[in-house]
Amino acid sequence: MEENRHHRRYTMELVQKRLANKNARKDFLTKIIEAREYPNISNIQIAAHSSYFVIAGSETTATTLACVTYYLLRNPDILDRLKKEIRTVLIRYEDIDAVNTNSLSYLRAVTQEPCVFPPLPFASPRVVPVGGSTVDGHYLPGGSIVSTSPLAASMSPTNLRIHGISIRNDGWDRM
Repeated sequence: MEENRHHRRYTMELVQKRLANKNARKDFLTKIIEAREYPNISNIQIAAHSSYFVIAGSETTATTLACVTYYLLRNPDILDRLKKEIRTVLIRYEDIDAVNTNSLSYLRAVTQEPCVFPPLPFASPRVVPVGGSTVDGHYLPGGSIVSTSPLAASMSPTNLRIHGISIRNDGWDRM
């Protein structure tokens, strides 16, 4: 319980520091801060969302990396091709930089393709605020519980840069 209180206090301190820094580089809070006046988002809400972002981001990243590792180990031909590309371009430690790693198209394909599949099997419910809200032209009364299927959102052509993705041996070749 004490750890939880400490975490909340620490998160609030970080959010206060971030809000005070008007010249901060763009980060995941930028859009929330820019749009906070209309929905009247409090500092406490921003701190809570920040905490959720960190927790959700770390777990989903771990799950995605586990997925990539699993498929690479199950497909030695893909793993060999990936190792060859990396070892051809990144020969020395000093070679690891944005320019060289950006040229690794197969690595990019291998790491990006699984990202379209959500690591969470369930939707995260949200409560519509008092007074209701309109989403995509549909009025939702205040107090309603709403959610979006992670798989449906991930596979929607609106949210995909690349259409028709599936994890198959030839899937990574199409990138």
